[in-house]
Amino acid sequence: MESDKTFDLMSKMYSEMNNKFDKMTSRMDNMYSEMQKMNNRLSNVESNVKDLKADTAKSSILLEKVDSNVKLLAEGQESFRSQIGRNNNDDKRSINDRLDVIELAVSNTSKTLGQNFNKLSEKIDDLQIDVNTTTSKAVKTENKVIEFERRLDEKMQG
Repeated sequence: MESDKTFDLMSKMYSEMNNKFDKMTSRMDNMYSEMQKMNNRLSNVESNVKDLKADTAKSSILLEKVDSNVKLLAEGQESFRSQIGRNNNDDKRSINDRLDVIELAVSNTSKTLGQNFNKLSEKIDDLQIDVNTTTSKAVKTENKVIEFERRLDEKMQG
């Protein structure tokens, strides 16, 4: 009689332990799934950062080319100015018109580059916000896992 009660009690305790372990396993699976999602998002952010770095490198190359072109334009403009001094008034007007077009082109190119640089800067800012948010979420998740492990250890010891 006494052994039946002990057996029933042990069986009930075993069943309760199994249920708790099943719940814990389910929670851990959910946490793992969330961590996988965060890992995927972080991978996407890393990919975006790589793309942004590549775009930045391309922009730098373009800026160097534009700088070189601006210098060439300035040299050409200076050359044209020296020619103007040697030519008559009609030639001066023609060359000045050409210089105006060149200056306008340089001005437009400079403005476009400034706008593109501002857009790139905004994208970098947005990306930094995404990286900071992802890092914050990862830290929170890690803290939850640590807290969960601590509670699990307490329950297992208690």
